[in-house]
Amino acid sequence: MKFLSASIITLLLSLTYNQTAAQRHRTTIPGPLRAIQDRTEASATCTVPSDSIITITPQANNLDSIIRLSGYDKPISATRETLHISNLSHTLTIKAINFEIRYIDRQGRELHRRTVDLQHTVAPQHTELATFPTWDIQRSFYYILSVRPRRQYTPYDIDLHINHISATITHR
Repeated sequence: MKFLSASIITLLLSLTYNQTAAQRHRTTIPGPLRAIQDRTEASATCTVPSDSIITITPQANNLDSIIRLSGYDKPISATRETLHISNLSHTLTIKAINFEIRYIDRQGRELHRRTVDLQHTVAPQHTELATFPTWDIQRSFYYILSVRPRRQYTPYDIDLHINHISATITHR
């Protein structure tokens, strides 16, 4: 009797383990986003066609594993600001990015704040240079890491915060 109940318990445990292992490996987006999908109930149960645009927010996902913003620049005479957008994902093609940018002087005071909505396509594992109109229409400020101008102008630093990105799933 003990042998029979032990074998039944072992059988039930192995069936439960196999069922949970199958559920854990089933995902709609392959690659590095598996951990992100496992944390959200809705995305683990739905399938997304490859041509659909999905919105990814920092509240539900770790955007540091998907996108990196770097290489910001705005010289004193520039009418546009530049920024490198790196797509770190293997499976997502970034279509648009919405971020807030704060302009701060050397004393830490906020000079200006705005939200930028860039419609820019970045393929998986690629980096693209994006440009957008500058906030400094009078051309009296320069980014602290840009070339220092000969005359006296006001330097500033920036603080970037990604609000959300829009992407499509890329199948290889």
